[in-house]
Amino acid sequence: MTKCKEDLENKGWIETKEIMNSGITKGLALEIGPGPGYLGLEWLKNTEGTNLKGPDINADMISIAERNAEKYGLSERAKYVCSSGHSMPI
Repeated sequence: MTKCKEDLENKGWIETKEIMNSGITKGLALEIGPGPGYLGLEWLKNTEGTNLKGPDINADMISIAERNAEKYGLSERAKYVCSSGHSMPI
């Protein structure tokens, strides 16, 4: 586990359990502003047959999220794109 991910979890900012408990366990998720991608990647890791699209305005965050998706082994299921809320290519 990376220090960043551990810090986010300790602060309660990665709420995967709450998402799973809400019943969101299938389909395609849109995570607007995924930052480093941990929340969506944790969701993908805990579900099957799911996919994630993550538009973020910050190209550096997109790069980090893509690297994290590779580390999780979920690059095929997580796609990130650099865009603003005004022109999401989704």
